[in-house]
Amino acid sequence: MIFTLKAARTGNTITVTGTGEAKNWTLCLRNIVKVNGLQGGSQAESEQGLVVTPQGNALTITL
Repeated sequence: MIFTLKAARTGNTITVTGTGEAKNWTLCLRNIVKVNGLQGGSQAESEQGLVVTPQGNALTITL
């Protein structure tokens, strides 16, 4: 296994965890321009949606 990314949504909260060897990955939330909360990373706007960059291997996003 090189890298596995798992995302789970409960209500308005998305939890994302990555395991494996990949570094510096990002996640694009297509057609989403704003979130109400982000723990464990930073965000930047793009044409496709919000791009989230984790600080480690886990993110919690509140829509």
